[in-house]
Amino acid sequence: MSLRRLSAGWTALATALLLALLHTPARALPPGAAVVDSGQFTVTVAGRLVGKEHFTLFKTGGDSLTALVNLVQFHPVDQRIDTLMKSVQFAVDGFDYALHSYNSVQMFRGQRMTRSILINDTTYTSYREMGSKGEGNTFMLPPGRLYVLDPPVFTNLDVVCLNLKNRMFHTRPVTMLMMTTTRDTVITATVTDLGRDTIRWAGRPVAARHMTLGDANASYDVWLHDDGRMLRLEHGPSRLRVERTNPAVSRPVARRTRARG
Repeated sequence: MSLRRLSAGWTALATALLLALLHTPARALPPGAAVVDSGQFTVTVAGRLVGKEHFTLFKTGGDSLTALVNLVQFHPVDQRIDTLMKSVQFAVDGFDYALHSYNSVQMFRGQRMTRSILINDTTYTSYREMGSKGEGNTFMLPPGRLYVLDPPVFTNLDVVCLNLKNRMFHTRPVTMLMMTTTRDTVITATVTDLGRDTIRWAGRPVAARHMTLGDANASYDVWLHDDGRMLRLEHGPSRLRVERTNPAVSRPVARRTRARG
């Protein structure tokens, strides 16, 4: 198969799956739910579309927020396209967005993987199920607030950004639980505030807060809206870009004037 035919087939498959995802009925929110943030992230690598992520973060009362996330990503391998689909639901603190619980179901290369994280007072329990095999382990909870890094879910980073709203600093640590298919690792990332920046977003110049987030292994450039929402994330070495999609703006319908006889 030629590269041109592979590219054309990949584009057709990606378009079909994205359209299916876009037209999948969203899970109904509980009565009285107040939406804190919602939308979608478009994921590209070197300018090529590789996935989309739909998310809603809402509050129904009490001291926690709930997030619902659905995403699809495409991974070209040799002369085929592997599709990753993932559904996530997690709860975070309503004040500082620290993790309370996390649940995900992922389908990739014919394998179904289920993950769960439950935070207790001094410990957290991690569950992993792959096919017919599963395990659960309990670990000491690290000090401070805990956030999740679960590739390829970018809503988790949006939650970190929401917590940084109105917080003044040059650098600050962020404790993150990095989830992988084999093990979980607690890492300490560093957020560095680079000040105000103007980016081209949604077809117009937008003033944003520019930060970097990462550790010695990987660092991301992130641009935040004044209300804390993540507008864009970039990883220079891989040419990855995650962009919040601008909500559609309804255009006024031109009125026709009836000619008078």
